[in-house]
Amino acid sequence: MHANKNAPARGIGRGAKRTYYPRKFSTTPPRRLPPYGRRLAAVLARPDTWPWYVGTSPDGRHVTILTLCGPGCWDRAHTWETGAEHRLFVVAPSGEAPDRYDWRILRGHDPILIDPCGDVSGPEIQALAAALIRDGVERALFCGPRGATRYAAPVAGSLRHEG
Repeated sequence: MHANKNAPARGIGRGAKRTYYPRKFSTTPPRRLPPYGRRLAAVLARPDTWPWYVGTSPDGRHVTILTLCGPGCWDRAHTWETGAEHRLFVVAPSGEAPDRYDWRILRGHDPILIDPCGDVSGPEIQALAAALIRDGVERALFCGPRGATRYAAPVAGSLRHEG
């Protein structure tokens, strides 16, 4: 008979409890901040700078954050980054699943504006809104060519679409 490789070393007799601590393995890679997320985090950490940014409330306590999506999002982000007007934004890269990113940085700054940069399909917008809501955003507003669509997190935790 062969010795059990998984058995503990000597010292545990009959009837003694063995405690196994399973290793924590995840089948999904860790989520990272969306593009321009670090830049946004640095600004959000300094509320005294918020009045410098476009869309900040008159009292300086609430900021407007845009999530750029679609095929032209990188061009618009570069223009806004180097432009004279200061804007707070992150990018949801076209062709990538939004649920791969950690959107918690946007929590507490509702509503988050979803800004389409080119043709963006309805399912892409809904996936982005669902990822935002999953990470704690209470309200997301999509301003498209046919008007605005509001996405909100209901109490039950599923995505609510208000057309």
